[in-house]
Parts: sequence; structure tokens; C-alpha cells
Amino acid sequence: FDIEAKNVLIEGCDVSVDAVRWGDYFQAGAYEVLLPKAKGISILRRSIDAPEIVETARRMLEAAGYNGVCGLDFRRDSDGNYYFLECNPRFSGGLCSQLASGFDMPWILWQLSHGIQPDEVHFKAGVRTQYIKGTVDYLKRRHRQGKLTAGDVLRCIFSGAVKFD
Repeated sequence: FDIEAKNVLIEGCDVSVDAVRWGDYFQAGAYEVLLPKAKGISILRRSIDAPEIVETARRMLEAAGYNGVCGLDFRRDSDGNYYFLECNPRFSGGLCSQLASGFDMPWILWQLSHGIQPDEVHFKAGVRTQYIKGTVDYLKRRHRQGKLTAGDVLRCIFSGAVKFD
């Protein structure tokens, strides 16, 4: 990996990859953040098919010799370039998004830790999940700042989310 630290703001969309790596086993799912974060947790997420960034996550975890669950956060700019932001060696706040998309990370980790080979994962892209408390906090914050618009409320109420956490 060619790593150069830069102190710049990268406009774009947050993309997270949640992964389970255990020896030779690797499985991951990706989602993009559709509405801003509230206290570090994204409000509205959509699972995506992103094999290139999933492969990057696999290579990073393999290079580090990491075993377990992990959430890796990236920023995707308007040209489709990804920039690594951080790595959290734990279940991420997007766990419900992964579960709703068919990627049961806790069950897979339990199976692997007990010497059981997990079944094939059938990850579904396009599943939207919404964090209700985060949505309420976001709307309250926008109201306090005097920036709440009808568009904010409509995006939250008619988010297209099919699962809630």
C-alpha cells in the first residue's frame, strides 16, 4: 500500500466495509451513508455491491494478520476514488445494515470460533436501513441551528428504508 497522510477535506460519500476475517476465511459487505452522521453513527444507509473496496479491505486485514470482525471506513469522491479514513476492530454501528442485507456477522464469527465452516453468504445490495434515534437527533439539531428544511424532514420520513435499527 502506498500511504501518504494528507490534511485535506475530501468531499464525497462515506462508504463502510464490515468484514469477518478468520484465517483463510473472509466475508464482507459494504454500505454507503445516505444521510449524515449523528454522533458518529450514520442515520440512513444503503447496502452496495462494491467488490473493489471489499477487496481492498481484505488485503488490508490480511496484511495486518487481523482475525475477527472489523469495520473499515472510506470516503468516495465524485470521481469514484476511495480514501481510507479509519479502521474499527469491532462490530460497527452499521451492523443492522449488514444483518438486513443477509450478512449475519455475529453468527459467522460464532461459527468460526467454534470450528464450524459458515454457509455461503447471500449479500443483497440496495437494502436501506435507518437509525431512528439518530434521525430524531439529526432533525432536532437542524432545528436548533435554524437550518431545518422541509426537505430534511421529507428525506427522513420518506427515506425508502425497509429496516430500522
